[in-house]
Amino acid sequence: MKTRRNITSGHLSRKELIEIAKEQPGRLPDHLAECAECRELVELFRTYAVVNRPHLPDAPEAWIIRSTAIMTGAGIKSKLKRLKAVIAFDSWAVPHPVGVRSEVASEHRRLRFTAENIVFDLRAEHLQKSWVLVAQIKGGSDVPIVLEADKKVIRPDKSGLYQWSGTKPPRRISLRSDEFDIRLPELVWKNRRLK
Repeated sequence: MKTRRNITSGHLSRKELIEIAKEQPGRLPDHLAECAECRELVELFRTYAVVNRPHLPDAPEAWIIRSTAIMTGAGIKSKLKRLKAVIAFDSWAVPHPVGVRSEVASEHRRLRFTAENIVFDLRAEHLQKSWVLVAQIKGGSDVPIVLEADKKVIRPDKSGLYQWSGTKPPRRISLRSDEFDIRLPELVWKNRRLK
C-alpha cells in the first residue's frame, strides 16, 4: 500500500490511517516504524473500529494550516509577561523656581518608569545636533534584558548601562527578556515647562 504524508504535519491522513487499521497486522508502511503518533492512531482506530460508520469530515486544509500556525507560535510568546510601565518621575514635569529656569534645563531630561519590581531610569542630554542617552534597569532577575528604542536594539555594556545616541530622542521604548516584555508609554520630547 502506498502512503502519502500530510503536507501540513508530516503524518498520514485520517483516511490512510483507517485503511491501515482495517488490514490485518503484518507489514506496515515504513512511516509507521518511524512515527509513534501515527502508530498510536492506527492502534486507536483498530480498537475502536470505524468500519461502515459515517466518518467525520476533515476540516478545510486552510483551517488546518492556520490552526497549526497559531499553536506553533503560542509556545514561548504565551509564557512572556506583557507589562506596561508607568512613569514615576519626569524632570521636565517638575516646575523649577523662576531663577532656576533656563535653556540649560531643557537640554537635559531624566525619566523613571516602573513596572512590577523593575525600575527603568533614563537620562537624556541634547547636544548641538544629537541626543546622548544613558539608561539603567534595576530589579527583575538575572535574565539579560534588551532595550529597544524605536527600531534600535541596545544591549548593556560591561557596567550594565545602556548607552546610545541619535539625531532624535526615542519615542517608543520597550524592555525585553525571556521572562517579560515591558512597553513604556510613548515619549513626547517638547518641554512644555519652559513655555
